[in-house]
Amino acid sequence: DLFLIESGQAGIVLTSGASRLRVATIKSGTLVGEIGFFNKFPRSATVVADEESVVYRLDEQDWIRLKRDRPEVAMKFYDFTINLLSKRLISRNKEVQTLLS
Repeated sequence: DLFLIESGQAGIVLTSGASRLRVATIKSGTLVGEIGFFNKFPRSATVVADEESVVYRLDEQDWIRLKRDRPEVAMKFYDFTINLLSKRLISRNKEVQTLLS
């Protein structure tokens, strides 16, 4: 499933055995689960709410119906997701460049 955080805050947590590492904090307007959702990859992290939040969930059946019944909305969602992923990639590239400097 894919999730959009409308309001609130959550943490992205990696778990290995008994160890847990918080790797990011996410706030309203953040999309999570998109890589696993679109590519059918297993989840690599867990999202844990830090506070009361409003979160929308899109499952595969909803997505199939949206593409069939409202293709123009599905295209806007694709555009939104591509833009978001592009910004994340640019940010990560900058982080790597900083680490290499």
